[in-house]
This record gives sequence, C-alpha cells and structure tokens, in this order.
Amino acid sequence: SPDHDIPWVVNADTATLKEDSPRIVLRGHVRATSSGDNERDETEIRTQYLEFDPERFVAETEERVQIRVGARSLTATGMLASLKDNTLELKSNVSGKFVP
Repeated sequence: SPDHDIPWVVNADTATLKEDSPRIVLRGHVRATSSGDNERDETEIRTQYLEFDPERFVAETEERVQIRVGARSLTATGMLASLKDNTLELKSNVSGKFVP
C-alpha cells in the first residue's frame, strides 16, 4: 500500500475476497517478498494457500510454508505473520538451514 511504509509485495495465481470478512484468500504459488537494504536482508515466504488481512497487514496459513531470509531458510506447517510489525510465528513441523 502506498499509504503505508510496509515494503511487502504479494503474488498468487488467484485471489478472492473472503465472504463477510476483510481477508483476501490467495491460492496457488503464493509468494510474499520484502526487500531490505541488501540481498542478505531479502525475505521471501512461499506457500500454496494464504489468507491476508489488508487492514491489519496479517498473513496466515495452516499449509506448508517455506521462508527464506537471505541465505537462511525454514520450512513449517502453518504460519502467522504480521507484515507491519515484521514478526512471524511458525506453528509446527519447523526445520531449517542456517549458513554463517
């Protein structure tokens, strides 16, 4: 959103508004990226299903998710992310690779 200083771009194959909710349902090759000052700070979230609340800048899924921050990567089942606050909660089956 140009009105907010939240540097995330979200792409997916399809997006639909959830009935009676402000959430947007994203399906198929969902990719959320945020670039930092350099490539080491770039963050990427990938999943097949994501619900996004554009009013609160919150993204959530119960599906498998892959997260990459620079050269570090994690996978998990389920995620709750606040893009506004740059916080991320992985729900289960978390595994990762960290390279110095």
